[in-house]
Amino acid sequence: MTSDDPLIKDGFDIVFAHMTPAIGKATDFIRMMDVSKKYLFMTKPVRRHSPVAEKMWEHVGTEPPLMSSDKDLAYAFMLGWQRGFDPQFFYEHKVWDGIMTVDEALEKYRHEFSFRNLEFDEAAVKEYFESVAENGIVDDSTFTETATIYWKIKNGYE
Repeated sequence: MTSDDPLIKDGFDIVFAHMTPAIGKATDFIRMMDVSKKYLFMTKPVRRHSPVAEKMWEHVGTEPPLMSSDKDLAYAFMLGWQRGFDPQFFYEHKVWDGIMTVDEALEKYRHEFSFRNLEFDEAAVKEYFESVAENGIVDDSTFTETATIYWKIKNGYE
């Protein structure tokens, strides 16, 4: 163990990170491994596809944000592999419901643009959502694939 923190110094049987940006650097993942005594799990989205959102970004002339954490899992695999563990993967396909009114979609993307420090052309975004809405409802669903990397911690040869 590398921690003097009394809450984690003895480690845990199971350590997991589920859909969190908190494990975004190698040092974070190494710390997870260091406090894990038996099993380690990390789940992240690896691919996302939102047809309506992708066309909206194109409509306003802005590159869509990258929606992949593939590299995070590749790095986690290598860090575990280098320590002699046998990483395994599990994939899950889901659809994240994005049914909303035009005004709700407008508000969602106002926040998205703000978060990315992009200029928000409200008129262009609203025009786009009104053009794809059916009876005032936009289907901005996201098709996503999440991956869970996991392994049993080996203490010497088992």
